[in-house]
Amino acid sequence: MKRRILSILLTACMVVSAFVFPASASAAGLSNFSAGRAYTQGQYSDVSASNTFVDNVRTAYELGIMQGQSSSYFGVKSNLTRLAALIIACRIHSIYNTGTSVIESTYTGTTQEKYLQYAKANGLYTLFTDWSASVTRGEYALILGSALPDAALTAINTVADGSIPDVPATASYYNAVYRLYRAGILTGSDSLGTFYPSSYITRGAAAAIATRLASPALRRSVALSVSEKLTAEQVYARYSSAVAYIEVKNSSGTSFASGSGFFISADGYFVTCYHVIDGAYSAAVETTDGKTYQVSGVSAYSKTNDWAVLKVNGSGFNYLTVASASENVGGATVYAIGSPLGLENTISQGIVSNTSRTEDGTNYIQTTAAISSGSSGGALIATSGRVLGITSGSYVEGQNLNLAVPMTYVTGYGTGSLTSLSALAQTALTASAAGWDTLAGYLKKSGTYDETYGTYYVETLETTSDGGYNYGYMEYDPAEKNILFGYSYTDSTKSTVAAFIYLPAVAAQYQADLQSTDFGFKASGTITASSFTQNSTYTISSFSGSGSSVTRAQVQELAPPMLAADLAYAEVLLDKSGTGLTIASFGFTSMYQYLQG
Repeated sequence: MKRRILSILLTACMVVSAFVFPASASAAGLSNFSAGRAYTQGQYSDVSASNTFVDNVRTAYELGIMQGQSSSYFGVKSNLTRLAALIIACRIHSIYNTGTSVIESTYTGTTQEKYLQYAKANGLYTLFTDWSASVTRGEYALILGSALPDAALTAINTVADGSIPDVPATASYYNAVYRLYRAGILTGSDSLGTFYPSSYITRGAAAAIATRLASPALRRSVALSVSEKLTAEQVYARYSSAVAYIEVKNSSGTSFASGSGFFISADGYFVTCYHVIDGAYSAAVETTDGKTYQVSGVSAYSKTNDWAVLKVNGSGFNYLTVASASENVGGATVYAIGSPLGLENTISQGIVSNTSRTEDGTNYIQTTAAISSGSSGGALIATSGRVLGITSGSYVEGQNLNLAVPMTYVTGYGTGSLTSLSALAQTALTASAAGWDTLAGYLKKSGTYDETYGTYYVETLETTSDGGYNYGYMEYDPAEKNILFGYSYTDSTKSTVAAFIYLPAVAAQYQADLQSTDFGFKASGTITASSFTQNSTYTISSFSGSGSSVTRAQVQELAPPMLAADLAYAEVLLDKSGTGLTIASFGFTSMYQYLQG
């Protein structure tokens, strides 16, 4: 084993030392980049004469910019790391300014320490902590763009602001990417100039970009302008297949909710609302061609701002590129594509009613494009064909008052390890259980004891203008180990409608019952915190009643507003408790945000 370790270390040293070759000092300039050693075709086993990047690998090697992962293997298809990107940038900077690259022999410490010292001393981009991670294309532009001054990056292309479809103006890499496009270093991956900033970059592609930086003769022409406005027919034809139906399951493998989502990369990064996956242990995505793909995990998310980026197993997906913030304009035409009520691939058209409607700290895009239950997680698309926001909810009191989470909130995906849905659900459940314990302690200490039922409760009573009353209460049952949120409305004729939500200590599901003495029926079923929002359809698992004229549909229609009223009264009582808990503490995040609005 010792001999093997020594062999690896010696090989690494050989590769590094072979890269430090002398060159005479020179004034700053691109003329400093000249071949310092010869490249032999076939010296890297993975770079054949027909390889797409063979010329770039040769040039990068000869100019002293890059070398192989070993003396005989370049790693042309391997992802470039952030450290490797920094090393390339430092060498380009050093050769441009001094005519040589002797960083390895000048600085002390590990390879990473040496290059970070040089980068910080010379103003190169170093704002990362994990340098061993794969570098994204956006990050590579940031790092590489800091290697040369403007004088070495003369603009040869006309690239209008906002013309690169997936580079929003708010992105940290925006200026670097546009600067490199205009200089002919970057050209995009298609006729639209799409950059794919969140995708990782291979060492072969990295060599192509690096050599264009060093050699103006290799730079390319591209002209990009703000694209034409697409019609509804064009948007649907081009992008509806990028939007998909998602179904989520609990710990028992039972489906409990569904929603919408859309791909933002061909390799399976998939955006939806956080509340769609809240409480889910697994999920599957069904695309418009009828194929089903499993979700492998969550790449990034924000429960507060209600978005999540999932990783779907698969590749070759049609996808949407992200619009720049400048496309979020009041009065602009927009299109919503989602699966309202499970009706997959439904498109609606509207306008941006307000570019920044603030609700509970989140700045939503308000739109008239129709959004219904099941549309949560769908795409709000601009006339450019780029996605502006994630359709998330509506104001139920009005008409055409719908909300979408801006895509400008969505960051950090594709740069770290995935979190499984089950792990995320367990984290949320632990927080919910902690809230349950706090509330149980409060009720036992401060509530009224009911000797008949052996429970502790607090209540509130409110008289209504029609002679009836609203009654809300919270109850803790030590024997059954549950807490009950209850609400009832009694009108002047003494007819009562009531709703209850039982909170188990550590269960993902919330039992809900709905009763109505007025209509002569009782219906019961189960809901979950993630599926119960202001727009949710309440699914009844059992039904019985004495009134033959009462239908399941009528009960289902009555349930959501009654349960919303139940949680509204629970919120009042929680506020009075002084525990600091809200209904969001028990998983009802979306409903909490809605009620707070």
